[in-house]
Amino acid sequence: MGEAAHIYAASPRGPRYNASMTPHERKSIQNGVWLCKTCAKIIDAEEAAYPPETLRVWKQHAEAGAVRDSAAAVDQTGLLLADIVAARELLLSFCEAWQRNEPSMSFEIPFAVRTENSLKYSSDRVNAYHREIEPHIARVLVIARHILGSSHQAIVDLESESTDAHVNYIEMRECARNLQQLHSILELR
Repeated sequence: MGEAAHIYAASPRGPRYNASMTPHERKSIQNGVWLCKTCAKIIDAEEAAYPPETLRVWKQHAEAGAVRDSAAAVDQTGLLLADIVAARELLLSFCEAWQRNEPSMSFEIPFAVRTENSLKYSSDRVNAYHREIEPHIARVLVIARHILGSSHQAIVDLESESTDAHVNYIEMRECARNLQQLHSILELR
């Protein structure tokens, strides 16, 4: 549960009291910020560490988040969760299948043949990734940006990892881990 707190105190002895404000201004919603119970106590106990400017920024971020969250319907979040599960499972299956069928690196095969086989297989895998996997991750990112905002750390991490996921199996598994992280965050909404 949250607790309402004043940016500028309502009474003269309160934290961050501003004598130039009218009683009406002190009681207005513009002078309020909604915090968790612990934070509401901390900002008043450590007044110097939490100036009004900081509290106003917190309020702006919270209000922007509330507007963004209210724009994301429950159905949309539920569909996104299903898309994330599907994209993650598809990515892991893709990774396992391609890794299982990796060409032999046996020294019994001439080096030039091994190299040619490996390069062709790698090129085929990258092309297949872009065709079969990348569109699913891109779809997840588009919808997740709408719900969480493009600067959310889970979005930033997934964008970064998905850019390199086609490179090798380690990157693919890391991308799958980032999809799971995003799923966990959205599940709590």
